[in-house]
Amino acid sequence: MSRAFASLVLKGICLLGFSLGWRVLQAEDLPFLDLATEQRTGSNPCVQFWNPDGGQLWAPRQIVGYGLPLALRWNSRPGVAGERLSYQVGATWVRRDVTGRGEVILNLTDPVSRCTVESLHRGAGRPACYLSQLRGFPIGVRGLLPLMAAPAMREPFGVAWVGGGLYQARRCLVTDRQSHQVWIVSPIGERLAVLGKAGEPGHRDGPDPRFNGPTFLAAVAWNPQCDPGFYGSGGILADTGNHVIRELAGSGEAVTLTGAPGQAGYQDGEPRQARFREPQGLVMDAQGTIYVADRGNGAIRKLARQGPVTTLAGGPGNPGHRDGWGPQARFLALRGLTLGPDQALYVVDGHAVRRITLEGEVTTLLGAPDQAGFQDAWPAPERPGPGVPCLRDPCGIAAKGECLLLADQGNHAIREFNLRTGTLKTLAGDPALEALRPGLLRDGVPGPLGEAYAGLGTPRGLGVCESGELTLAADASVMQLCPQNLPRGPQEPLLLQTDAPWVVRDAPCGVAWLAQGPSQGGRLLPYTLDFRNADGTLALRLQGTARENQAVRREGRFSSPGPGQVVLTWVTAQGCSRSARVGIQVQ
Repeated sequence: MSRAFASLVLKGICLLGFSLGWRVLQAEDLPFLDLATEQRTGSNPCVQFWNPDGGQLWAPRQIVGYGLPLALRWNSRPGVAGERLSYQVGATWVRRDVTGRGEVILNLTDPVSRCTVESLHRGAGRPACYLSQLRGFPIGVRGLLPLMAAPAMREPFGVAWVGGGLYQARRCLVTDRQSHQVWIVSPIGERLAVLGKAGEPGHRDGPDPRFNGPTFLAAVAWNPQCDPGFYGSGGILADTGNHVIRELAGSGEAVTLTGAPGQAGYQDGEPRQARFREPQGLVMDAQGTIYVADRGNGAIRKLARQGPVTTLAGGPGNPGHRDGWGPQARFLALRGLTLGPDQALYVVDGHAVRRITLEGEVTTLLGAPDQAGFQDAWPAPERPGPGVPCLRDPCGIAAKGECLLLADQGNHAIREFNLRTGTLKTLAGDPALEALRPGLLRDGVPGPLGEAYAGLGTPRGLGVCESGELTLAADASVMQLCPQNLPRGPQEPLLLQTDAPWVVRDAPCGVAWLAQGPSQGGRLLPYTLDFRNADGTLALRLQGTARENQAVRREGRFSSPGPGQVVLTWVTAQGCSRSARVGIQVQ
């Protein structure tokens, strides 16, 4: 049957249906609720809301790893006139006709909000009237995701979340050092405003400000009693090229708080008389006191609310690395600064992280200021600690819970240091992955694990949102790193074993495992299987996908005798890396 003839037959059937009184409905012609406008489609729609449970059917939050399949399921009642899936990806709405399907598979690579399935049923005795049933699916995507699809920035540097309370009231401030601008962005990545003029460095306060190489930002302590204005509460800015500290008001105006534009120097005293030299990292505490990493002067400075500028630790001249109290301490190359959960300051200094108490005592916490390196605490039990090269040119730093998060520029990674346990691990990126690439998180798993994992080019500033997401400036993009809200339950690979406790070198070695997960349908998820020789070298690496909750068997080989190891890395549907290992004697 030709396509033209089939089309004529279909038209004939439709005409016959109309002549018999049938009503041929297309799902897109039904009066669905447009979640973007809160209006129903069609002219004069007659819709009643109906729900057998007396309210919306909210499913438990479903967390899916970047790009991995997520199945949404619902009960589709018989005789449904039409069903539509609607969800928001950043600022874009996606709508799909899912009539009668009861299931849809999504492969999500962006943050998703307001995911809903609406079912429309014909009203009894009134064909033109419909009953509406809404089902909401809270979804979280875990991994390194783009916040702004096309930011058009040259060198995004500092990041800070300002505002509080309602999610819609929060704003993300991002500095563009090369363009001498500050961007104001909504939580879903919409550009709300750009302060400053691209390519025109300068200094001007007021509603049309000018900047000169701005770097780091800090949020003003949010006061729920104050009207945040359109852009939310303001932020504090290190206008590095102008050697001043400035405040960005909620309306977008800039005000110079301390220092003199274009006058580099070192001087404590009243804010207008104080002098700075290339200030960078800064943070504000709950009392309104501002702490500044004065890079050019090698000092940590303090500006009290309605008070003078004082030096907390370090000072100009003889830059280097020395722990101690107040002026006895020395810093090498200050960058990002944050306030930890223990109410101490943590600053990036060269290739290290230094801790400064509010009384001025300086100690080295992690790394060696003058020695670069890369080392995680996994799988080795020892802690990197002070003096051990484990960072390479870190830039931004942020506190989240009991951990410090670091933008490790030279190692192209985001690192997490646990202040309680003293362990260091890589959350995303790898020294071998020098290009920015959205994807799954490493979460402490070593070694290159394939294209599914995120890569970071040059991560700089970090900002933690109230909801827990980490926003970072990397290359020419603004990204989100979302590791939270993981479901509880068994996630480790189970029953990893070899065919025998020993194997001959270069002979096939069979390995079997069962990876447990929450899916009953057996989703295909990625894995990496390493065969490691006694000296730790990699004899063979196998990568692929295997079905969740189903037994898997693979074969590999060892290239040298001794006690070898088989290491399995399994990626769960939530994007978590889980590992298991088993020893084997190679003859």
